[in-house]
Amino acid sequence: MARLGESLGVMHECAAPTFGKVALVDRGGRSRGGSCEEVVLRGAVDDLAEAASRGRWMAGAMDELDDVLHNLAAEVRPRSRYGLIHGELGPDHVLVDRQGEPVLIDIERSLIVEFELSLAVASL
Repeated sequence: MARLGESLGVMHECAAPTFGKVALVDRGGRSRGGSCEEVVLRGAVDDLAEAASRGRWMAGAMDELDDVLHNLAAEVRPRSRYGLIHGELGPDHVLVDRQGEPVLIDIERSLIVEFELSLAVASL
């Protein structure tokens, strides 16, 4: 686990001038959607709507949770430091090679995002 943590730390140190999918940023492109904060908020709102469509108990809390999301998002200040994250990191995306070293798989969803978001994801 320590070695995996070191590897993820190296990933997060990969800096870029903007956010988005790695292939896009690597070609000099810029992600659509304004700021990284806006893209993350839109994704959270979409996820909330999807969850609300699956059950009454969640639908009943939709307005309150939507307000919480927007209030929290209003507190976020734009950043200018972006780091690399796996995008789907979980136990099913890490293998161990014959030398006992961790190997990340399914890296096609890797993203360059706000540095603070990359740290939050890494801490999960």
